[in-house]
Amino acid sequence: MIPLTALAPPCTNSIKRNLKFHFMEFFVARGLCVTIDFLLTEEQRLLRDTVRSFAEAQVGPLAAEIDRTGDFPRRLYGAMAEMGLYGLMVPDELGGAGGDTVMQGLVQEELARFSGTIANLQVSAHESALTLSEHAPPTVAKHYMAKVMSGEMVPSFALTEPTAGSDAAGIRTTAQLVGDKFVVSGAKQFVTFGAVADFCIVLAVTDPASEKDRVSAILIDLDAPGVTIGKQEDLVGVRGTATAPITFDDVVVPAGNLIGQLGKGLRLGLSQIDKGRIATAGMAVGIAQGALEAAMSYALQRQQFGRPIFEFQAVQFKLAQMAMRIDAARLLYVSAAKLRDQGGSSARASSQAKLFGSETAAWVTDEALQLFGGYGYVRDNPIERYWRDAKITQIYEGTSNIQHLIIARQLFKEAKENAK
Repeated sequence: MIPLTALAPPCTNSIKRNLKFHFMEFFVARGLCVTIDFLLTEEQRLLRDTVRSFAEAQVGPLAAEIDRTGDFPRRLYGAMAEMGLYGLMVPDELGGAGGDTVMQGLVQEELARFSGTIANLQVSAHESALTLSEHAPPTVAKHYMAKVMSGEMVPSFALTEPTAGSDAAGIRTTAQLVGDKFVVSGAKQFVTFGAVADFCIVLAVTDPASEKDRVSAILIDLDAPGVTIGKQEDLVGVRGTATAPITFDDVVVPAGNLIGQLGKGLRLGLSQIDKGRIATAGMAVGIAQGALEAAMSYALQRQQFGRPIFEFQAVQFKLAQMAMRIDAARLLYVSAAKLRDQGGSSARASSQAKLFGSETAAWVTDEALQLFGGYGYVRDNPIERYWRDAKITQIYEGTSNIQHLIIARQLFKEAKENAK
């Protein structure tokens, strides 16, 4: 390896320092993550690099404006459809890309490196298309799934209610089967895309007397009579996701719009959440990675006491901790994704990846903002956007406390099985 000093003739300490930081800025621009290429297939690497180029060229320049206005970014939504990102894991024979969970995690990381909103758009549309491909009747899947993958339709998924968050079994929205129709009534909260969606997959109670098979998933067109879209939420982070409440007042829906089996909707919803945990872990890593790169670039440029603040050991140690935790979080989500793709039991691995990734994103963005000092507390500085976007990763797909419970229960289950 050629030493850095060999790249320039003898010079003063000041010039040496400037030369050193010029090279370091180059490496910051190239990305600071430890390579995981040895874990990836050629196809996975190609997808990651393609999405990285797209994010750098198209997402980065618009990220601040999307965050400032809170408007749904339709152009970027359409651009991701053209790239095939909404059908990434949908089988080839159904018009998708036939990709895997690792790919979805990588896509989330690369998009979130610039914008949590855009990462959120991709995962929400993708999960809806995947749900339709796996559980919808063929005629329903053909119509709605194809239009989601092409970007013609914006989907949404409604589980959360004012009284049902972490306790998903507490759903109160009802769907009464009357002849060949469902009559749906109730209220959903925090529906991603709710303000702009064309349809919604709604979890509703179809058999109140049953303990296990009481909830079903039903697709509802949001222009149907009786549907009311509430005011778009003024979110702290991921502000372009058009999140809004939706109310259903005796909405009549064809029975053929049942997604999956009658009474199995909660299982379907929780299965999608489990898949989404790995994607959320990838999103969290991307947010943390973007914050680290911003902090590193700032540390190389910001002068205090006559030198860049990167030269102070306290700053170096903090950046080292950031990089270490991000790399560990990345390895956790990739390994969880590989386990799932290979057909293994991934419940604990997915929750661990999501929990550690989201906690890492929250910690890294907080420390990065602190490194910026007062400049980090200004809205024009992208570091505060990373800080705000990171928080949602601790809430999506089950809060941090829920992840701790899942991990502990899986450990207990494994201990019982090993004791046999």
